[in-house]
Amino acid sequence: MANYTEHYHLHQWEPEDSFLRTDFNEDLATLDAALKQLDTDLGALVVFGSYTGDDTEERDINLGFAPAAVYSCTDSGIAGTVESYHYTYGGLAFSGRPVTSSKESVIALTASGFHISTPHSDARANRSGQTYHYAALRK
Repeated sequence: MANYTEHYHLHQWEPEDSFLRTDFNEDLATLDAALKQLDTDLGALVVFGSYTGDDTEERDINLGFAPAAVYSCTDSGIAGTVESYHYTYGGLAFSGRPVTSSKESVIALTASGFHISTPHSDARANRSGQTYHYAALRK
């Protein structure tokens, strides 16, 4: 007679056990439900989105919640230094630890999302026409 796994109660057959298709179908249904729940939980934990730059000096991206962290980059995946230039296109911001360029805040978390500043020409997190993608982690 088969034993079962501890957490999902999946079949663990002994060498002398015969196999039933219904046993496999039960196990696959259990795995499918667990993976769907994981997908749902991850979707509630991480929010993905994008915005198009508009060259304004100050801009808020409203997520509807205060994130624990935000990672932002261009549509080609650039966040920091490109070749020998030191432009800041994005990066990883935490509470109290904004993305900076020349020690000035470029991306900082807010109570409802994140704030983008362009304090000088090396800060490029809001360039007109550029698409930026972000992942925001809920607290």
